[in-house]
Amino acid sequence: MSTEAERERLTYDEVDLVLRRATELQHGDPSGQGTFSLAEVERLGGEIGLAPDAVRTALVQVRSGALVPVGTSAPTLADRLIGPTQVVAQRRVRGPREDVWNRLGSAMREQLFRVRRNFGERVQWERSAGILSQVRRALDLGDRYTLRNAEEIETAVMELPGGEVEVVLVARFPATRRSHVQDSLVGAGLLTTAALVGGGLLFPVAAIGGVAVAVGGAGLGALAISASRHAYRKKTDQVLDGLERMLDALEHER
Repeated sequence: MSTEAERERLTYDEVDLVLRRATELQHGDPSGQGTFSLAEVERLGGEIGLAPDAVRTALVQVRSGALVPVGTSAPTLADRLIGPTQVVAQRRVRGPREDVWNRLGSAMREQLFRVRRNFGERVQWERSAGILSQVRRALDLGDRYTLRNAEEIETAVMELPGGEVEVVLVARFPATRRSHVQDSLVGAGLLTTAALVGGGLLFPVAAIGGVAVAVGGAGLGALAISASRHAYRKKTDQVLDGLERMLDALEHER
């Protein structure tokens, strides 16, 4: 039986729902359109002890997709089998924002990305599809284009008090992960099925040998999934390293 103290503790999801509903009850809808201005969010955060700096940082993370909505953050089967569909790198660097914004845009173009959508505070980038860009990526023996395996990159830059800016970089790999999931499941299925068929054929002759083959087939299936996961994470880790290098340049190179 739970104690009174345990019953009074709330999960993160419960805290989110309570605060959200309490805000609606106390303040109603400040804009009349189902939205809040940044100033209103900072004021509400201040009422529960949150610094405006922390609110602004959270805002840029939410808008860039670095934070997912509460209730949808549980790992999926694909997350467990292969890995997450995105990687995130973020850092505070010295402004001014316009300078950081321009340097970040130049760095993305040097990585052979082009703007897909510009939302003002954040930009969605996609790989340049031209023949020359494809050839340059394919012949990248010096590992210059470290972001080449990312399908989409979202960049966000938000000004903070004190002359600093928050930079959030989110790289996504939806099609790549889907391909690795399919390859791993097909490979695992074929290996396991082949071993089970072999085990069934051997069973009348040598029961122990047949079971051993079946068990080995299951192990080979798991090995196929592991190999696909390793290949996928090698690509995402390379991109994450490239994003961190980009942040290093923004922070230290002027």
